[in-house]
Amino acid sequence: MRWGIRGTDLIKYARDFWNTYSKDGDAYKLVHSVHEELVRRCGEDGLNAKAIELFVRLARGRGQKTYIDMVEVKQSKGTTGGLYPWLKEWGADVLERQAVPKAYRIKDEFYDAMLSLFPSDANGVTTQGIMRLKGLGKRFWAGIDAQDYVNRERAAWAG
Repeated sequence: MRWGIRGTDLIKYARDFWNTYSKDGDAYKLVHSVHEELVRRCGEDGLNAKAIELFVRLARGRGQKTYIDMVEVKQSKGTTGGLYPWLKEWGADVLERQAVPKAYRIKDEFYDAMLSLFPSDANGVTTQGIMRLKGLGKRFWAGIDAQDYVNRERAAWAG
């Protein structure tokens, strides 16, 4: 079994991906790039990849607003090291931390991207409602008048 990434190498790649995200704002690109790098360096059976998978599956089952105690992740996989690339002190601010007990949850803007790393099977699909999509893509509509947009679209249909 291959172990996780440690030290300055970990810090550097997490910061590089975070800097890219800060420029383009693409949460899916950030999350998938970091995860692909982890798998490339450690393999799918590496502790980093397994810890992230476990955390994401726990988050899916409990919902985005629930904090997950790191004791539970550690007991399940024997490590929490796989979560380090996502933590602010390593350069990527994807999780929110609750100090006591030491627990984390995925930030709203990264939740769907993190879940997309590990699609649920038909038996594990959760139904959290359409409201979890609230605000998704709002930056693309900033400064656009809704009625004016609809009027332009209708005019385009008329030819």
